[in-house]
Amino acid sequence: MWTLLAIGFIGVSLFILPQMVKDIRLKTDVNSISPLYKTLTIILLILALVQSPFFYYYTSGLLSIIFGLPYILISLTITGILVKPLIKRKLFTRFHLYGVIIAIVIGITSLIFGLDLVEKLDWKLRRKERELIVERVRRGEFKGNKLKMNSFPPISNGGNEILFDHEPRGSITVTFFIDRGFIDHYSAFVYTTDTARIRRFDARTKSDWKKTSKKICENWYRIAE
Repeated sequence: MWTLLAIGFIGVSLFILPQMVKDIRLKTDVNSISPLYKTLTIILLILALVQSPFFYYYTSGLLSIIFGLPYILISLTITGILVKPLIKRKLFTRFHLYGVIIAIVIGITSLIFGLDLVEKLDWKLRRKERELIVERVRRGEFKGNKLKMNSFPPISNGGNEILFDHEPRGSITVTFFIDRGFIDHYSAFVYTTDTARIRRFDARTKSDWKKTSKKICENWYRIAE
């Protein structure tokens, strides 16, 4: 459903754009636009482009309220300010018109597809980094069961905190959070050699949770609970 809505919105935008260009007199000089509108258009384009990475890495658990809500409110406010003169058919530039439409299309598309895409890229591009951390855990380089990292962007969302367990028989489990969630809910990339966990995770990937829990490769799982 969301895919059809996104395609429909983009199609409507591309249809309306040529009509607006025909019906409204546009200034061709981008420097003639109000500095405020020019600045806000640039800001809106930046917000649209960084939306998916920002929400993926920095709105985990309670952070979704602390950072996510202000981000959405700021984006909607700027969009409203920029769309108002377009609706009223006031004089504006192509930069203003195209910038707003491109930002809205990117924003809606990334809102629907962006988080899944960033998650896949994060796993693919940073797998070796996670495997190095797992190997260090295996060698016993860290004490306790928590590891605080200073990675940018976070290697484990929701505070850059990695959890790990050493089992009595020598097996280990290392958890890299995707979303810390609220209370007991979470999603994470989990490496484990514990046979009990492997059986439980394998069963989960074949249950009603199979859309959000899956085996990535040997000993690695994407788990949501």
